[in-house]
Amino acid sequence: MKAKTLLLATFLPVISWAQKINVDTISWNYTGVVQVDSASANTLQSRAKLFVAESFKSGKDVTQLDDPGVIVVKGNIAPIVKVPLLGKIEYGYVHFTAKIQVKDGKYKYTLTEFNHEAHEPNTGSGGNLTNRKPACGTFLMTEGQWRQIKAYTNERVLALIVQLEHAMKEEAKKEDF
Repeated sequence: MKAKTLLLATFLPVISWAQKINVDTISWNYTGVVQVDSASANTLQSRAKLFVAESFKSGKDVTQLDDPGVIVVKGNIAPIVKVPLLGKIEYGYVHFTAKIQVKDGKYKYTLTEFNHEAHEPNTGSGGNLTNRKPACGTFLMTEGQWRQIKAYTNERVLALIVQLEHAMKEEAKKEDF
């Protein structure tokens, strides 16, 4: 019995990690409040601006609002989808809104409004990622492709949040140039 318990305890993290997330049950509202000890609101605002500039192709173009205490960004993700005979291809863009609010010692991030749009007129736009089926119908985009778009977007958003958390905690590097 102890051997079975030990074996289960050893492989449980691997089994849990290997299970795929059900993309139809994701809320598509990512939010979090993160404490950053001894960081002023001005410091956090500067770190957030630097994160936007480094994380998006054109930080200036995607920034919708940059006021003291809040930055609003309109970003996009280009999902990669497996298509028969073509292999893995970029399949349109998923547009989203990211909001970063800062106060002394903490910040809040909110990512919402995820919407898939095709970049070719003859391919389908999936619409809001909360839709169970793509808005264009399953003739232009299969349900499998729609789930791939959602899964890829979720992975990229989670990675973006990790990058944000790292950037907001990072001390300014002193460089002697």
